[in-house]
Amino acid sequence: MSKRIVLAVFILMLCSGLLMQPTDGQAATSAIRSSYRSASAHAKLPLKSSSANRSLNDCASAWTTIANKTFGYGQEGVNDLIYRGPSAAWAVGVYSLGSPNNSPLVLHWDGDVWHQDTSITSTGRLNALADIDGTLWTIGKTDAGLPLILEQTSPNSWLQHTLPITYNTMTVRDIAGTASNDIWLVGDEDGGAAFVLHWNGLAWSEVSLPAAGGDLFHLNTVQAANSTEVWIGGSYLNASRSFSFPAIFHLSGGTWTVTATNDGAINGEITDIAVNGSERWAVGTPQGQTPIVLRWNSTEWEYDLSTPAYSGGLASYTRVKVFGPDQVWIAGYTPFQSVANRWDGTNWIATEPATFVNAMDGLSANDMLIGGNGTILQRHAAVVEFTAAEVTAEEEHGSVTLTLQLNNPALITTTVSISTSDGSAFAGVDYIATATQLSIAPCTAAQTVAIPLIDDQAHTGTRSFTVQISATAGLQLGTRASATVTIVDPFDLPSTQLVFLPTVGSANGNGQSAPLAYANVAGGSPQATIFVFDPLQQVSTPINTYTSQSGVSTILGDWSPNSQQIVFSRLTPSTQIPGSLYQLFRINRDGSGLQQLTDSQLTSYNHARWMPNTNQIIADARTVDPATFQTTNYSLVIHTLNTAALQTIYTFEADVKDVADMDISPDGTKVVLSLVKQNQIYSDLYIFDLSSQQLTPLTLTPAVEEKQPTWSPDGQTIAYNAGQIYLIDSNGQNTRLLNQNFNTSGALAWSPDAQAIATANGSSINLHTVGSNKQPINWDVQQPNILSLIWASR
Repeated sequence: MSKRIVLAVFILMLCSGLLMQPTDGQAATSAIRSSYRSASAHAKLPLKSSSANRSLNDCASAWTTIANKTFGYGQEGVNDLIYRGPSAAWAVGVYSLGSPNNSPLVLHWDGDVWHQDTSITSTGRLNALADIDGTLWTIGKTDAGLPLILEQTSPNSWLQHTLPITYNTMTVRDIAGTASNDIWLVGDEDGGAAFVLHWNGLAWSEVSLPAAGGDLFHLNTVQAANSTEVWIGGSYLNASRSFSFPAIFHLSGGTWTVTATNDGAINGEITDIAVNGSERWAVGTPQGQTPIVLRWNSTEWEYDLSTPAYSGGLASYTRVKVFGPDQVWIAGYTPFQSVANRWDGTNWIATEPATFVNAMDGLSANDMLIGGNGTILQRHAAVVEFTAAEVTAEEEHGSVTLTLQLNNPALITTTVSISTSDGSAFAGVDYIATATQLSIAPCTAAQTVAIPLIDDQAHTGTRSFTVQISATAGLQLGTRASATVTIVDPFDLPSTQLVFLPTVGSANGNGQSAPLAYANVAGGSPQATIFVFDPLQQVSTPINTYTSQSGVSTILGDWSPNSQQIVFSRLTPSTQIPGSLYQLFRINRDGSGLQQLTDSQLTSYNHARWMPNTNQIIADARTVDPATFQTTNYSLVIHTLNTAALQTIYTFEADVKDVADMDISPDGTKVVLSLVKQNQIYSDLYIFDLSSQQLTPLTLTPAVEEKQPTWSPDGQTIAYNAGQIYLIDSNGQNTRLLNQNFNTSGALAWSPDAQAIATANGSSINLHTVGSNKQPINWDVQQPNILSLIWASR
């Protein structure tokens, strides 16, 4: 909303002695007089001495010029603006084409420069700008005195509206609205009657206001809180038309009332009204010795007499912007200086921007634009970020402290939300999960937050987690909105001297760590790679990469008894059904000797395991009907290497609708299976005895997915995944958690010496000590999406 600059008139009146309290303005009725409270006896806002409130040491950054441009002959003016963020602002006003012609000024800020819209061909000036329901509207008048009512239909394109009233010369001063069919205009005939117009989406209609106790002189401002609450401010003249008095009109419940008129206390006119939440403020240009700064208390307007005093004379306030009860800006000028005052809920704090203020908008009390003459100034937003994106901490110190820095410290109390998230370090194991809000006092340049660490008394290597700044109130996020905390265990030895590292066991006698193999899927694509990982050197070596036509292409099966080969399943195109089926392959440990073991066009083989100390492989098989492409049955098969022999040893009952996983016991006599039965969506564990052909339930836990069973090297225990890692005796007794502080959905692999279980989690392999809740060792192999994991015996 834009208001007239009355500086020249004000100076004239000051010099001529007209700025005196009138004696003939008391003709209004007692009902009208009660609209204001007496300034001396009833003003409820703090009546502090002016000197106590005058301070140029505001903690926020100073006003910075972001537009100072001459468009014509030095008579430029910015009358209104809209600010939507660092890269979105609009301004309107006037620039000179040379006397007596003027041109409407329209500017758009894109974050780097101001762009001028020259598509409006009329002469004249623009007084106000509004964003109504996502559409820009601007209003003003031509040099001939005709109204300009412009609705933006596209960038650099405006629709001219025609009003239902015409005067020889008239000025439309302000526009506001809540929707495209609820728009208000105010203005007046130059030297004559004031008017109010309303747009219902189809037509403009004139609206009558109640009598204000005199001749309505100017209507300068309109604000719409919602479709049923509207405020209009201006002035009317006393009976002798020698002085003006403030007038504020209020639409509520469909009825207009006069809420501020002549009560003999103040003189002048209302130039701006601001509405935000329950706050309503009004400011104006005075005629007398009382500044016009008013606050609505839900019943009536109250004066604030505590605004700063200026040596250049009484301030004329042209703008007010409210962000909350303790976040108010008023701005304008005295005859000799510009002023901008901020209310912090207790005091007014004064600054002196380098322009006479006609326009003001902002996102917060600390993120503002003001404009006037040919200048637009910015008060930069307070920005919060971490001082460093990488922080290292030693776990035995008990906590890690991170520092938040605030660029352009905030003028008000602000808050930020801080939260932690796991990486290779886990909440409850390595650190205490934190989710909190920090309250930051005004003018604070830095704030710290401490995250508790857990010292597990084990040698677990480096782990990391993330601390994130998220929601903020009164602040913007900087580029370092998150920080990675790396926890260092200073007592950990180099990786070649790990205190605990599973070996192949005493039977082998060499004390060397056995390799793991894992397969990963790259970026969710059907491309999979098999790696062999050396835990001692912590090095991954790719031995085979394959891309299928669809789906996850490779699932590991098992190592050969001598740990020199790997058997696995790979998706292979079928000639008899759409898509692909899993076939069995083997490959040497060094990546050589890739061999396809099965080549069925109707059967898919998966979850292969090497029969102990034999040249046979056991797997589950799924057979497809070529007519319907539906699975006809699931079975267990044994393939004898170096022959074409493939023997079905067991066909599951029809109630089995999926074999999710399986593993062979170390003695080769039993298979543990993860089966999904009909009318179930979760798998349960079963034991199949190869000799007796008996299938016996091991776990039957309702609504719990039990998968990825793996047999311990001694054959006494089975580990499986049910969101956490569980151990159960092979006879179905004694179910217990491996590590109560660790959750996983990844694959499992039991170490050959039975001391540990490895789990796959994203790009990491975690090593858990059996029988202990110690922090697991973490090996970040830096290969995403590990889907399967097997451990060699040597």
